[in-house]
Amino acid sequence: MFFGGGEFGLGKDRTVQVLESFIKKLPNFQIVAVAGKNEKMKEIFDNYIPTSLRGMEQAAPKFLQFEKKYKKFLPTNTQAKVLDIGIGRGEMLSMMKKWGYADYCGIDISPSTVGFCQKIGLNAMQVEDSTEYLAHHPDQYDAITMLDVLEHFKKEDIIPFLKTARAALKKGGVLIIQVRSEERR
Repeated sequence: MFFGGGEFGLGKDRTVQVLESFIKKLPNFQIVAVAGKNEKMKEIFDNYIPTSLRGMEQAAPKFLQFEKKYKKFLPTNTQAKVLDIGIGRGEMLSMMKKWGYADYCGIDISPSTVGFCQKIGLNAMQVEDSTEYLAHHPDQYDAITMLDVLEHFKKEDIIPFLKTARAALKKGGVLIIQVRSEERR
């Protein structure tokens, strides 16, 4: 499990304690890094791309970031089933496609992000609730990525979501989570 960038609004030390206690219950999991802050932004998701992402094109710097930071954690088998939650403009989906994953998909609650990604030829679908979606897909994914999304969850929903994400992973699966840091805001 990889957490990068923020504190979920709990403070770094408390976040580490919460995640370590959660991880102890799951064999073969390791925390690589932890950081970030919690903010509620659901009301803007319907028009997320034009209102929050400042443009209707992918952010080129993210491609290099994903290549350097995350590719090494993803399965080397390109037949692996991989999922990106909270797809934004689809930069991670584009990289999954570029890296040759035959079975990649992205989910998001925002119709604008899903429409944008589909328009540029990426496999994306809109869901009402990511936790519910994962609950209906147990033991199906070799890897799940979730970049700059967890900070939008209510604090009380984080651990239940992580448990559901874990259940959606196959044995030995990888969950990569990045949370925005205060410096990036």
